[in-house]
Amino acid sequence: MLHDMSITISLKKAPVWAMRNFLCLAAVLLTCTAAENDNSTDPYGLRIIDIGTHWIAVNWTDPKPLQSFKVDAEPDNDQAIGIHSTYSIYGALRTSHEYEFDFLTPYTNYTLTVEPFTSDPSVPAKQPVRATTLQYAPGKVSILHLAASHDNITVQWKEPEQANGVIEEYYISINTNVIVYNITVNGSITEITVRNGIKPNTTYTVTIAAKTGYGWGDTYYQNVTTLVTYPSGTPANFIHSDDITSYSTELYWEEILEDERNGYIAGYRLRYMDRGKQHEVYTKTNEYRFDNLTQDTFYTFYLSGYVVNNKGRCLLGPEAILELTTLQSAPAPPVYEQLRNYWLVDELVTSNQITFVLTENVLEIFSQDNGDITQYQILVIKSDSNDEFRQSGYTENMTEPLTWNQAKRKSFREPYAISLPQPSPASWSTTIRNRRTTSSQSEITIGSESCDSRSQYCNGPLQALKTYCVYARGWTKNDFYTDSDCLALATTKYNLTALIVGIVVAVGVLLLVFGVVFYCVRKNRKPKSKPRLRKDAVPLPKTPRQKDGQETYDYIESTEMRSSYIDFENEYCDPDDVHNNKTTAENGYILDAATVQE
Repeated sequence: MLHDMSITISLKKAPVWAMRNFLCLAAVLLTCTAAENDNSTDPYGLRIIDIGTHWIAVNWTDPKPLQSFKVDAEPDNDQAIGIHSTYSIYGALRTSHEYEFDFLTPYTNYTLTVEPFTSDPSVPAKQPVRATTLQYAPGKVSILHLAASHDNITVQWKEPEQANGVIEEYYISINTNVIVYNITVNGSITEITVRNGIKPNTTYTVTIAAKTGYGWGDTYYQNVTTLVTYPSGTPANFIHSDDITSYSTELYWEEILEDERNGYIAGYRLRYMDRGKQHEVYTKTNEYRFDNLTQDTFYTFYLSGYVVNNKGRCLLGPEAILELTTLQSAPAPPVYEQLRNYWLVDELVTSNQITFVLTENVLEIFSQDNGDITQYQILVIKSDSNDEFRQSGYTENMTEPLTWNQAKRKSFREPYAISLPQPSPASWSTTIRNRRTTSSQSEITIGSESCDSRSQYCNGPLQALKTYCVYARGWTKNDFYTDSDCLALATTKYNLTALIVGIVVAVGVLLLVFGVVFYCVRKNRKPKSKPRLRKDAVPLPKTPRQKDGQETYDYIESTEMRSSYIDFENEYCDPDDVHNNKTTAENGYILDAATVQE
C-alpha cells in the first residue's frame, strides 16, 4: 500500500566509472567493443564474437598453424577480475582459433591480448582489442546513515560496491506490520527524508535495493524506531466517585487512545489549586484518591498523560478537565451527660484534679466526615461550656491555646492546653481502608503538674470548688482541625486539708492577737488610788455592812472632822447629782468634790 509522503532528495555526483567515455552504449545490452573497427583492417587480428555479463569470446586466424598462445584480459578497474592464462591446442594443428574469457566482472572494460608462442617472423603479433562486459544485477546497497525523529525518517546510502552496471533506480521501502511506504527514486539520488505519515515511537523496517539495466539487485534492510513525543490525546472518561466528602474524593480515568499516545505512557499528572497554592501529584495508575482537600471548596482538576524521552524528560500531553465541590465539614457531635458521667472517674476528682477516660471510639468525639484524626490536644477552661471558644478550620488560621500560666492570669476564663499535640490512638482511624482493630483507652488526669515556673504548655493544678470543661482538639492529615464538645464536665471538691490548716492558723492568729491586746491593756491600766484621810483624823475600826449581798467596810472619821465615805465597789457618779461642787453619798455624808477627785 503506497502512502502519500513528503520526500527530500539529495543529488550526488555520479561515479567516474558510470561516466565512461564509450561511444557505443547499447540501449539494452550496452555492448561496446573497440575491436569492431579493427576487424575490418587486420585479417589476422582478434575479433569479438560474443560478450556476456561475465565472459567475452574472441577468435583469430594465423597464416601458419600454431599450438600455444598466451591470452590476457586486463580490466581497466583494479577491483575487477583479470585473466592471465595460456591457451594450447591439443591434437591437430590449425590456423583458426577461438577462445572465451570467463569469470569476468560485469560491466567492466577489458583489454584482450593473444600472443602466439613462436619465433617465426612470418607470424605477425596480434593487436589488442578492448571490450566491455554486459551489465548485471547490482550488489547490496550500503546504508550510510539512518536517523529518525518522532515524525520523520532520513535514509542516506551509497552505490553498491559491485554496481555491475549503470544504476538506473533505487527502491526504498519503509514499513511496519500495518503500513508500507514504497518509494522509487532516480539512480543519481542517494538520500531521502520521509516526513509525512511517520508516527512517533514506532519501529520501521527500511529496505533498499538498486536496479541496473539487467534488473534489481539484492535488498538490504535495517530497523529504526522513531522517537517519542508529547501525547496528542487526553485520558478518556475522566470522572470522580460518588463518595465525595468534605475532605476526600477518588478520581478515575481510562487510557489515552493508542494512536494518540506517541510513546509509552509512563504515568499521569494531576494538578489543582487549593487555598491559593498550586498542587501537583503524579501516579502510574488510572485512579487517584485525595484525602486532604478543603471542605466546601470548588475544585478544577487537570489530568494529562506523559511519556519520557531518551533524555529522561517528561513530555506532557493535553489536559482533561474535571470539576467538583467538596461537602461542608460536619461539626463535632454533642457529648451527652450520660457519656460524660461514664468517662468521668468521679472518685478521682479532687480539689485540684479531674480524671477522665479518653474513649477509644473517636466517633463519639469527632465527626467521621472530617477524616482520620492523626493528632489530638487536651484543652481546659473554667466554665460549664466551651461553646464560646470552640474552633474549626485549618491550622494556618488557628488561634493557639494559652499556657497554664497565661490562663492563670486570666482566671482560667480562656482555654489552655495541658501539652503539645499528641499522636492519636490507633483505634481512632475511621475510614474503611485505615480502620484498625487495636483498642486504645487511657485515663487522663488534669492538674497533675506544678507549673508556676514554666512558660510552655503544662498540666497545672485546678482551683477548688470550680467547674471545668475538658475537651479535645483533633487534627486530620490535611491540616484541618476541629474542637470537640466537653468530654469531662466536673466541679472540683473542697480541700479539707487546707480548710483545717486554715482554721487552725486563723484560731492561732486570733489567740495571739487577743493575748497581745490583753497584755497591752493590763500593762497600760493605772492602779486605783485609795481615799486619803486627813492627817489629824483618827482612823476608827472598820465596821462591816451588807450591800447588794456583799460585805463592805466604812471608814469613820472623828467628830472634829468631816467624815468621808467611798463605796469602792460602786465607782459610778451621776453628773446630775452634782450640785455646787459637792457629791451626795448613799450614807448621807457629803464629801468635798476635791476629796472625791483626790
